[in-house]
Amino acid sequence: MLGLAGFRGPVRTVERFLAAIEANDLIALGGLIGPRMRLIDSAGDVIEGRRHALESLRRFARLAPDFRIEVADMSARGDEVLIRGKSVCADPRLTGETLWRAVADGRHIHEWQGFSADGTPQLARILMPELLEERATVRSP
Repeated sequence: MLGLAGFRGPVRTVERFLAAIEANDLIALGGLIGPRMRLIDSAGDVIEGRRHALESLRRFARLAPDFRIEVADMSARGDEVLIRGKSVCADPRLTGETLWRAVADGRHIHEWQGFSADGTPQLARILMPELLEERATVRSP
């Protein structure tokens, strides 16, 4: 694991983000989300923009109010923070070993991506289906 001493800004932002998710603190999350935030699920689907990201987190809080991430370890390089751990909640679809990648600075999360190989559902499709359908319609000939 890389030392975290030189990367405290991004790491602290990620730690505040994780605490806000666990607390379902949408006000704190709103303050941590960057203006061009990108949420990327394990299927590679993307929710872009601060407004859409905050709405998807609001929906996620309703879907899994007891959700938390148990961090096993964290490493940082520049503005990227890698997190290895386990997602835990009553919904078994959302529980399991996962890797996350965050792009952050000392104030905001700019990108949050989950990597899971154990059948984690496509969260972007669950949380913001209308957004993904809209994009698919725009791409269709």
